[in-house]
Amino acid sequence: NCSDEISYEFTSTSGVQVGNSFVLSDPAKTMPGAPIVITATATDCCGNSASTEFNVAVVDLVPPVVVGETSRTVSLSTDGVAKAFAEDFDDGSHDGCGPIEYFVKRMDNGGSCAGIDKYGLYAGSQQGHDVAPNNVDDNREFNDVVHFCCADVGEEIMVALKVVDYSGNENTCMIRVTVQDKTEPDITCPDDETIYCTDPYDLNNLGALFGDPIVNDNCQQDDWNEIVEA
Repeated sequence: NCSDEISYEFTSTSGVQVGNSFVLSDPAKTMPGAPIVITATATDCCGNSASTEFNVAVVDLVPPVVVGETSRTVSLSTDGVAKAFAEDFDDGSHDGCGPIEYFVKRMDNGGSCAGIDKYGLYAGSQQGHDVAPNNVDDNREFNDVVHFCCADVGEEIMVALKVVDYSGNENTCMIRVTVQDKTEPDITCPDDETIYCTDPYDLNNLGALFGDPIVNDNCQQDDWNEIVEA
């Protein structure tokens, strides 16, 4: 009430004042319940002053940049299942405010392999596997791993890679996966036999005389053919 000459001063609980602005260190976002407090103080020519405070919350609304591989090849293990981690499909995803998390799922919701849980086990007792300890179906939901099985061999399976930042912003991309079976089958032939030329036999059914071989494979059981060489 004595003069129009009033000076203003601002202070902050975070950041450095540069001119009329405050510059925050990286990352600039604030934590929930912990805003930046700005104090504004006005002083007149007689030295009288008054102050007020207000809160500033800096939020991250920008999704992370997702960069995934164009394609990837996976091979089945000896139990007919292949596991790939979400980060295996990443090719440089990043976020401006900090670390990100990775998740992956099959675009076909698992297809013929939908019963595999996040531990690589089949729900129930399919194909000789035990009951899964946790029936989280990673092939239908975004998870940290994704599985493939014998039914995928020779097929191109599309998977979705999702990256999520600390603020919950997310972004996705798709990757083409080719599934291969490189495990050779195991065969145990019948014991050697001594026969006479008068013994009856059928070249189209040698198993009737010699017995059948025992065949084990990670994807297909008892698949064999008889080949007779003269």
